[in-house]
Amino acid sequence: GVEQNYGKAKEWFEKAAEHGNKEGMFCMGMLYESGDGVEQSYSEAKKWYEQAAENGDEDAMFAIGYLYEAGNGVEQSYSRSKEWYEKAAEHDHTTAMLRIGNLYKNGNGVEQSYSKAKEWFEKAVEHGDEEAMFQIGFLYEKGNGVEQSYNKAKEWYEKAVEHDHAMAMLRIGYLYKNGDGVEQNYGKAKEWFEKAAE
Repeated sequence: GVEQNYGKAKEWFEKAAEHGNKEGMFCMGMLYESGDGVEQSYSEAKKWYEQAAENGDEDAMFAIGYLYEAGNGVEQSYSRSKEWYEKAAEHDHTTAMLRIGNLYKNGNGVEQSYSKAKEWFEKAVEHGDEEAMFQIGFLYEKGNGVEQSYNKAKEWYEKAVEHDHAMAMLRIGYLYKNGDGVEQNYGKAKEWFEKAAE
């Protein structure tokens, strides 16, 4: 292996970036965002992310969206965040799809809409995103934007569990604890709670 050295990493990322390499530009942005090997600077991170995004890097598009959502180094703006997430989503960035779904679910920067949230979660599911599977399950459990169905909730939670999603395990445990859509079974509830805690 190679000893971790952010200074050397910066040197190589910068060389790659100078040669038009979008991954090098993105990695420079990550170094500045986290402050690894450089003085932490959101504005410098954003500058590198923008260069990478201009060159088609979807991770950089997502990173800019997150800067706006969190208000890191920029004025906090859900609408600007959504614009950048949509650009990343056009390049099949799954987490961007999930974040847009959450914006709609919570009504952040957009008119609150569970149905639009579900549409975005479904797009993320097409790419195998287990958090999106969980979110759809939760919509069904609570009856938010869909006809309430504990059975459908459990089906979606089980899909997320196939990817070791702990919160989905916890929700299945609650379904058994409360007898929601399944026969009440404290033993099974306990098993699911223990799996979630592992």
